[in-house]
Amino acid sequence: MKNLLVVLMVLLCSNLFAEQIPLELAYPPYSQQADKITMSNLKKEFQSRRWAHMMIERGNNRCWKIQKRILKAIEGMKNAGLTVPEITDDFVTNSNSILEKYKKLPTDKAFPLCSFASYGNLNDKTGVIYCKYHGIDDDFHSSFAKSHKSEFMKVRPFINIADVVDLIYFFSSFLIFAISTFIMKKLL
Repeated sequence: MKNLLVVLMVLLCSNLFAEQIPLELAYPPYSQQADKITMSNLKKEFQSRRWAHMMIERGNNRCWKIQKRILKAIEGMKNAGLTVPEITDDFVTNSNSILEKYKKLPTDKAFPLCSFASYGNLNDKTGVIYCKYHGIDDDFHSSFAKSHKSEFMKVRPFINIADVVDLIYFFSSFLIFAISTFIMKKLL
């Protein structure tokens, strides 16, 4: 019984003192601005859904593509037997950086506020490259994001602007259905 209590205490303490994911990774400033429920964000969300077929690339999508380019260059470094240092803006954008040799495409900043960094160990695939302004891919495609999804969700709001637009679409279609059903019952 005492051993069980000791094991439980160790597990609880290890979770309390575990390293927390930085806020700019879990809920970056770009997402904080885009998720706010404001009239301008509501208008932007409706416009993005209406004109989605035009495929206008936003700054966050360009930033995520650049992050993938950096990751591919780092994989080239690892295949060459080099250890990967911590990712900084200087390491990514400096023309004298060792990363320059492994880049196939340019990794310029997609947006003036972009600032690249890394979290975790990139040498053993437990780390991730992210932008301090845009974060990582919102769809949580990477294994890192999938394994830390609960930590991401803790700092994000329960309802954001995309949810509000979904509710507006749902309730408007539900209202049309209810009105048409009411009219059909009265006519028949």
